[in-house]
Amino acid sequence: MLFGLLKKEFDVAIAIDTSIPSEIDVAIESGADMVINVDLTNIEKINRVDRYVAIVTTPREPLSGDVPSDVDERVFLLKKSVDAVKARGFEKIFADAILDIPIKTFRSMLAFHKFKSLYPEIPMFMGIGNVTELIDADSVGVNAILTMFAQEIGVSILLTVEKSVKAKGSTLECKVASQMASIAKIKNSPPKDIGLSLLILKDKRLYEDVYRDGVDEVIYAFDEDRPYTLDPMGIFKIGIDRENSYIEALYIGRKGRILIKGKSAKAIRYEIASKELVSQISHALYLGQELAKAEIALKLGKNYLQDVPLFKKPQFIKF
Repeated sequence: MLFGLLKKEFDVAIAIDTSIPSEIDVAIESGADMVINVDLTNIEKINRVDRYVAIVTTPREPLSGDVPSDVDERVFLLKKSVDAVKARGFEKIFADAILDIPIKTFRSMLAFHKFKSLYPEIPMFMGIGNVTELIDADSVGVNAILTMFAQEIGVSILLTVEKSVKAKGSTLECKVASQMASIAKIKNSPPKDIGLSLLILKDKRLYEDVYRDGVDEVIYAFDEDRPYTLDPMGIFKIGIDRENSYIEALYIGRKGRILIKGKSAKAIRYEIASKELVSQISHALYLGQELAKAEIALKLGKNYLQDVPLFKKPQFIKF
């Protein structure tokens, strides 16, 4: 019932990721388009067979359920699983050699590569969430390089997840990366200068407008704490309503308590100015700084804390 409602509402293919035979039977009967996690441990326990349902099969030992670490054993078991699924009457079969977590990822990629080399006619499926979720690095770079590797191997479908905060946006990142990989393959050239990119925090080239010539005085400003006086008109508390994608500025002062919500720093700036909620230039400059930080944090999915720097440089261990 749920599958039918989802397909009617969204008009998309629906997959279920489960290894429990009873759940697989219900999913197939309810109209699932794909079942992920069928292998030698459960294939004979599945009662419902539909040749139009796509099956993703994995290389698990039939008794223990373990995935072999040895590349050759993993490839052997995966082919055996594909044959078993086919023998049950399923026709649309994807082979998943299982991408292991960081510190074991490369070896598991070798299994993907070897399987595809031996059986090029069998489409492959790769779940990359194990890597993206288990490394403390920005997801965009991890997803990009994994997608490029998958394309080189010949993988047909990528599965990504957005379970943790740092993995939010992975679906879009993988979609863009897969398009970049496809264009690069067609052009037979690296995925560079092709009209698509995943450059979010850095740029390829830096451009500068130089204003140094013809000035009357050069003043070097230093980042240091200086004494200041509170604006007699009031104060602002800046925050983020992440669920609704709003920046929030709570004014507390002579005109009461006013909450200003906006999608951008610019929008909130106009409201503050139009309602004359500041009376000091220094306060206005400060609010501009904090509102800009809040907007960047909202766009990038970072935490925002008022008066706390948004970014910090990576630190290495000194020996």
